[in-house]
Amino acid sequence: MQSKSQSRKEVQEPEFLNRNLGHSELIKKLKVVTETLESYGDEEEEIEQGKQETGNVASSLGEDWLVQHKNKDVRLLVACALADILRIYAPNPPYLEETNVEIIRLFIKILRGFESPEMTTQHPSYSIHFYLLERLSSISIFSIIPELVNFRDELMLELTRAVYAIVGAMPSHSATHKVIEHLTSILCSVIEEMESHDIQLLDLVVGALCKNEKKENPNGYTTMKTVIASCENHFQPFLGRELEKVKAGLQAESELTNGERLSEAVFELSAIAPRVLTLVLPAYMEDLTMEEAGARIKAIKLLGAIFSVGTFSGDFQQVFTEFKRRTSDKDAEVRKAVVSVVHHLVASRPELAKSLMQDPWVVMGESRDAPMCMLVVDADEGVRTEAVKAVLDLCKHNSEAVPPSFLQHVAERTMDKKAEVRHAAMQGLANLWA
Repeated sequence: MQSKSQSRKEVQEPEFLNRNLGHSELIKKLKVVTETLESYGDEEEEIEQGKQETGNVASSLGEDWLVQHKNKDVRLLVACALADILRIYAPNPPYLEETNVEIIRLFIKILRGFESPEMTTQHPSYSIHFYLLERLSSISIFSIIPELVNFRDELMLELTRAVYAIVGAMPSHSATHKVIEHLTSILCSVIEEMESHDIQLLDLVVGALCKNEKKENPNGYTTMKTVIASCENHFQPFLGRELEKVKAGLQAESELTNGERLSEAVFELSAIAPRVLTLVLPAYMEDLTMEEAGARIKAIKLLGAIFSVGTFSGDFQQVFTEFKRRTSDKDAEVRKAVVSVVHHLVASRPELAKSLMQDPWVVMGESRDAPMCMLVVDADEGVRTEAVKAVLDLCKHNSEAVPPSFLQHVAERTMDKKAEVRHAAMQGLANLWA
């Protein structure tokens, strides 16, 4: 077995790697190269020595015939060797931009090997695939993407699509979690280093949170949640600005404009990265006053779901106030929607009961009763009935959330002029003490 110094001397030879080598000989020499390059440690002295001694082999490894070799075993070894070359020469790769682009694409192609159903820990090449993945993650090899000015958006999309596809398709095995962890780390580190992003990246990352994608690729959903939550400095502000444009109709090319995708994404983001909604959430206040009742109902349901998490009801007081104003909406179906949402909010967030069921509030200088107080005496008997049933259900299943004095409002409905309301109140009250 050769000593470290002998191996290092050998790979310095100008033609150590050349096109004339047979397949087995090329594989043998590439293994020597990968082991030799790995032997250069991360200490400054070792790195400087590596730069002085690996010029020839670095040049050879960057040639098209190796980077784009038809044999997958050759490509795998070349990728491992190139990872160490980029480590040694960081932050200035010894290649032209076009070559760096091809190297990044090689890495992505190798990583997609994890998608194969056969790529479990028992696969012959699993260990070297995992070694490369760890290497790419630990030394942030993909961080050169932001420097490739003419290709960075394209490569960022390729990498993100690859990660999303890999985590969704890879077979489950003992190391699945570690593979996903490394891929997520790679994606986070590159995204945060990008100063700007393509709108397609918004569609890909945020789109993964939508219902269909969440169902089809749960690992992809979890991965993109982690990416969004982790990338606070540059990516979250970008998401906030672009989502505001999508909501305002100024980003027509975004796929989030289709159907309910934006609303689905906004709801998911409320739990993952509330800061992202700082710009877009106030835009939903306008939906609460739209002419079409269906649009108002959709906004009420979405905002209700968002108010059920985090501190949005306090952080966005103006939006919350407009939401409560829907208790006076001209359409009874809208007011019924408010009943349903308030029911859910108090059940899931008892601390909101005081503002929704007890405390008067002021809007435009006018004092109003708490939203649910108004709904149990609504002009429409259907709304009153739904409100009475909602309060009694809360008393039965979340009694601590209902202000004790509120039962007086329900008791008064036993004398309602409409039989349906009287029946709901009497039967509900009877069931409480049954």
